[in-house]
Amino acid sequence: MLTEKQIATETHKQKSKFVTVIHPEKLIATKTTEENNDNTFLISWLFLIGSLMFLLDGFIELSEGLSIHVLLHITASGVFTIASALFIPKK
Repeated sequence: MLTEKQIATETHKQKSKFVTVIHPEKLIATKTTEENNDNTFLISWLFLIGSLMFLLDGFIELSEGLSIHVLLHITASGVFTIASALFIPKK
């Protein structure tokens, strides 16, 4: 008859027999690191350009009159512009 410790050891051995399998189609669909860096660089610049456009829109709106909405628009656009600039990867 097996002791409690032997039963626990056998149970642990049986549980640790899992194998990770990667489907072949998943291997083909992955991109290389260089391709990912190129996409990230382009996407970062597009976000920066878009945030600068929103910042410009906020200043144009400011010319029509000062309000809390205008200040919120300019502040949010400024923060988004700074974040977008800091997110650009170094090449």
